[in-house]
Amino acid sequence: DTDSDTDTDTDTDTDTDTGMGVCDLAVNQEHGPLLAIIGDQLAEVDISSGEATPTGITLTESDLIEVAVHPDGTWYGTRLNGNTPQLVTIEPCTGEVTLVATYSLAAANINLSEGLHIDAAGDARISVDTDNNNQSETLGELDLVTGVISNPIALSTLEDDGDDFFNHGGVLWGLDASLNACPNTWCAEIGPIDPATGILNPIASPDLWLSSAEMDASGSN
Repeated sequence: DTDSDTDTDTDTDTDTDTGMGVCDLAVNQEHGPLLAIIGDQLAEVDISSGEATPTGITLTESDLIEVAVHPDGTWYGTRLNGNTPQLVTIEPCTGEVTLVATYSLAAANINLSEGLHIDAAGDARISVDTDNNNQSETLGELDLVTGVISNPIALSTLEDDGDDFFNHGGVLWGLDASLNACPNTWCAEIGPIDPATGILNPIASPDLWLSSAEMDASGSN
């Protein structure tokens, strides 16, 4: 049960700045709050201040890259076990991380996985690196039981890299951040992605390094 068991414990824990080091953000859209994974710690984020308060829950693995919540409440994540990207489940009440499968894509060697998204129907998509350039340039449909990736397409974004995905109004949105593609500063592109072509239409291009984005159930935050 993940309804309310991850309530923030503020008695002994201190707030943690969420600047760099936040692995990923996930919203349990049925029950609230915005949660972040910082190292091996689960924290609740105040969206008005950006402060993260540890929940007191320690994850059993500290190498998680991305998290997405299934409509049935199951937390899925991607982790890099050595050089082997893996699909896992996360129990937010206990911090237990359980292996589901190793990712596989026909005729490709997967070196890294970054963006993971599960839509309202429970269908999953993931971005993976298949040419060892440390960029997840391939978007594909993910089987949450077997880890098999199908129907791959090449992403066309700021750096042809899918750093994160989220849902906005029933549409797949993406985030790509880069230093190499920007003059003298970090920058990013955020906007809807056509899942048939992999093309991101940038709506916002902040001069910031952004590694993760999430939309709440209202579609306004």
